[in-house]
Amino acid sequence: MKSREIINNLLIAAAVIIIAASCNRTGKESEPSLTGRQWIITRVVTNESQVAETFPEELKEISLKFNSNGIFVIEGLCNYSFGSYRSEGGKLTISDLGPGTKMLCDPFLVMQWEYLLTGDLKDSEEYNIADNILTIKTARSMLVFRAAEEE
Repeated sequence: MKSREIINNLLIAAAVIIIAASCNRTGKESEPSLTGRQWIITRVVTNESQVAETFPEELKEISLKFNSNGIFVIEGLCNYSFGSYRSEGGKLTISDLGPGTKMLCDPFLVMQWEYLLTGDLKDSEEYNIADNILTIKTARSMLVFRAAEEE
């Protein structure tokens, strides 16, 4: 009888170990990565008015890509822009953001979005990724991006 009790206890202990090993220690799924994908801007929500300004359909898509080397690029603006970033625990710090070119473009609407996006990104504070949506909270707004379709 004693050996049967020992075997049952060993089986229970083994099951507990297997279940514990298969679970994430924090109880959360791993955080989706900023890197390795294109993020397409969809809207900007200003902190003051809480009004969402949807990206104009008549403009070419503006995308943001964070590379694993700490450099990010913005494509689809009038000017090619890039900078450095650090992300840790949901915090996002942008530095050295600037244009690689200095052109004026038509329609002026693209220039307005360029100023808005680059100006707000400089003041990034934190980010969140959920359901293929990236939100970046800045000092003035919330920038909302969707993940680009993988090719």
